[in-house]
Amino acid sequence: MYPSLSLIFILLVSIFLYVQGDRSCIRQGGVCQVNSKPCDNSYIRGLCNGAASRQCCISNAVKDRPCKNKGGKCQENRLSCSGSYQRNLCGGGATRQCCIPSSGTGGSCSSAKAIACKIKNSSKISLLRTNPSGVNDGADPHSNIRDACKGKPAKRSSYSCKEGKSPGGTVCLDSRILQYIYNLGTSTKYQFQVNAIAGACHSTTSKHYQGKAVDFQLHGSGSSRSAQEKSFRDACTRAGGWSHGGTHVHCQIV
Repeated sequence: MYPSLSLIFILLVSIFLYVQGDRSCIRQGGVCQVNSKPCDNSYIRGLCNGAASRQCCISNAVKDRPCKNKGGKCQENRLSCSGSYQRNLCGGGATRQCCIPSSGTGGSCSSAKAIACKIKNSSKISLLRTNPSGVNDGADPHSNIRDACKGKPAKRSSYSCKEGKSPGGTVCLDSRILQYIYNLGTSTKYQFQVNAIAGACHSTTSKHYQGKAVDFQLHGSGSSRSAQEKSFRDACTRAGGWSHGGTHVHCQIV
């Protein structure tokens, strides 16, 4: 005995409404399924019809598209990157980020090479050879500039501090922050020491880890120290950056 047309109609409407309830998930490139099934990314609730256990799985293959569209690769940011990491372009956790290679040939950091060599060869610029914390891990300013002068990525530290945790891996130094270092270092009347570039430990979202920031030592005390801080920060502003003072001068250009 065949089902009546009215029953078929009711079934079709039910299926349509059920699928319509999944549209929020489907629009984001996801699949609605029971959350006991494997999903290479985390499940998202409230985007699917049915029971509470039926949730939206948006795989990393979908979440990674913005990164791939930029010519990058999604990976854990502790891994070496022959360019720089960008956030919010990949699926997965906060440490899974988009490694976008340098525009230089062969995956090198060629855009920073020339200015890094000028910094390295300047007698007016002092580059700290250990991190300010005393950790000696090859991510100090002297090592960063040495590697950048060779066209290589600079090493980032990998240890924890009260501000956060440095991610490790490497990053290409931004030529704009290097130009700022060179211009200021060769023109200032103040003692000039670079304390950190890509290395040392900073807040989790620090621009140091993207090769876009630098810290300078402040010398002296009182009005002399204040004048040095103002001079370095004013130079950062003129270079198109943002800065803060305090225990040291921090400048970032993004």
